[in-house]
Amino acid sequence: MYDIYLLECPNFSSDKELAKPTCEELKPPFFLGLDMSAEEAANQHEKISLWGGQSIIARSEYRHPRISLETAAELAKVELNRRIAERYCSYEFNPMQYLKSESMYFLFGRFSEQLIQEGHTPGGVIAVIDKLDGHVWEARERKSMFGEEYFLEIATREDPNHISQRLLSRLSSSVDIEQQEDNSFLFKGKAIRIHIAQHKYPKLVQAKFGISPNVEIIFRLNPPQCRESFLLMLDIVLIVLEVPGDGILITENEELTVVFQRIDRKFVLNQSVRNWSKEELSKIPCDSKLATGVLPPVAKTRLMV
Repeated sequence: MYDIYLLECPNFSSDKELAKPTCEELKPPFFLGLDMSAEEAANQHEKISLWGGQSIIARSEYRHPRISLETAAELAKVELNRRIAERYCSYEFNPMQYLKSESMYFLFGRFSEQLIQEGHTPGGVIAVIDKLDGHVWEARERKSMFGEEYFLEIATREDPNHISQRLLSRLSSSVDIEQQEDNSFLFKGKAIRIHIAQHKYPKLVQAKFGISPNVEIIFRLNPPQCRESFLLMLDIVLIVLEVPGDGILITENEELTVVFQRIDRKFVLNQSVRNWSKEELSKIPCDSKLATGVLPPVAKTRLMV
C-alpha cells in the first residue's frame, strides 16, 4: 500500500482527503495517512501537482521507520569513507554532517573546502540511507521521488531579470512568478517548477561542455513523464534561445547528458535521450538541422556526488 507525503499544499482540491482544513491544521511536510493502491496514489499525486502543490509517493511502511538515526549514521560513515577513497583520496574533508531527514531516508555528507573552491557541486560526497532497511540510495532512486530535472546552461547577453520578464509576457497564462531574495526567479506552473538565476560556476560548465554560461535555468517536472510540462519546458527553452547565444539543455541519467544544444546557431538533437513525439519535434524551429544518434562524447560527463 502507498501513502502521499505532502511537501507543499495545493491551492485547491475537491477531494475529501485533501481538504483545506488538513493544510491549515498541519504544516507540511507530513504523511496524509492514506493506504492506497499504486494507481490511486499516482492519481492523487498528479492532482496535487496540477493544483500547485508538491508531494511524493511513498510506501505506507515509511510512516513507521525501522532504521534509527544512530544506525543510519554508522552506515553513512562507511559509505562516505568508501566514496572519498575511490574518488577524492588526495582531498581533505571535514567531519561527517547529518544534513536532514526526509520521508524515506536520512541524508549525511562530508565536504571539502578545496572541492567547493573548484566549483564542485555539492562540494563533497553525500550518503542517502533508507529508513526501512538501511540500504544506500542511488542517484536514480532519489530522482524518481521528485520528478525529472533538466538544466539549461546559456551564454546570453540577457540577465535573469530580462529573461524572466520576457517569459512572463509570453506565458502569463501558464505560470506564476516569484522573485527570490537572491534576485533569482521561481516560476510555478502545472506539474513544473522553473528556477532562473545568475550562473555560479561558469568555468566548470565550460570545462565540461565547451560554453561559458552566465545564466542557468533549472526545470523540475513532477510527476515525471508528464507530456504537458515537457512541452511547456520546450516552449520556454526556445523562447530563451531566441536571443543570440549558445545554450545546452542537460538532464541526469546516471550521467549528465545533453538533450539538445544550440551552438553557433545550429541545433543538435540527442534522439537517444527519449522517444521524441511528432508534437515535441514540431516545436524545434523549421530551419534547424536535427542530428540523429548520440551527441559526441564531449557533450557527456559523469556526475560525481
